[in-house]
Amino acid sequence: MAARFLSFVFCIVVGCGTEGGPGGGDRHLPNAGFGPYAWLEDGDTPKSLFPNQNRLEAPFALSSADTVDLFFSSCPMNDTCRIVRARSQDGLLFTEPQIVATHQDGLREPYVVRAGTGLILWTLSADRSKVFRFDSSGSQFEFSETILAAEPDTSFSALSVLSSGMDTEVFLRINSDDSKWIRRQVNASGPVNDILLCGSNCWSTTPPHDYELKSIRTALGRTLFRGLGTATNDADESTLGFIGSDDGKHWDPFQFNPVLTSDTSIESATFAQLPGRYFIYARTGRRIPKIIMAVSRRGQPSILPSP
Repeated sequence: MAARFLSFVFCIVVGCGTEGGPGGGDRHLPNAGFGPYAWLEDGDTPKSLFPNQNRLEAPFALSSADTVDLFFSSCPMNDTCRIVRARSQDGLLFTEPQIVATHQDGLREPYVVRAGTGLILWTLSADRSKVFRFDSSGSQFEFSETILAAEPDTSFSALSVLSSGMDTEVFLRINSDDSKWIRRQVNASGPVNDILLCGSNCWSTTPPHDYELKSIRTALGRTLFRGLGTATNDADESTLGFIGSDDGKHWDPFQFNPVLTSDTSIESATFAQLPGRYFIYARTGRRIPKIIMAVSRRGQPSILPSP
């Protein structure tokens, strides 16, 4: 009885089966939010969430107690890329995307964090050479500052921003002849640190090319970090899996990866949660791109509300 009680207390503290923890080993148990998932399909193919929109890229999901906001970069023909937002109360049916941020350099890959009662929008410039910060102003975002600029002959991708206490760090992929992942503390003169995400013990034989990393607050106020990675092989088949970290520096894959597979390439996967429901949104298709979604098949309830 004492051992069972201690095990129960341990799970509350580290998050076993409820909040979850970093992967690797029996002590980090999967929960309903972390696999497996199944695509929401229309016939035999994943259903398009925005059938009238074929210029949406890089979805980012920001969930609250009763809504999911999806932010995208939208790049119309012969126009500047901008950031748009769509909202849902069930994670399935969304409003039409509306423009929330613009910049003369164009904007790609939104990442949004809460700050007090407002929001901070981080984006890449359209050519992926800069990292911008925008602050919320009502339903819109106003440009604040340029955070980082890429070195010549390099570019950025896979932007994430993690906060823990007073520290805020930007995570990026540096695309070059020797591509790598880095983290950089915001508003600090310290060095840019190389970082290994998943590494040689990853769930996929093909190294993941995309990661979305998020800070997670447990019920006890503890901060954990989770990431959703995407790996695509030479045949354009993709697998998705989660990684976890206690400190944002050392990352391990969850033991039940992969959580999703696709016979077409997947880009910019993002994850979100509503009470009892867990979602992944992603972009697929090169010739005719579309935004698709998947839902977790673990836990209760496991069925999405009808459209």
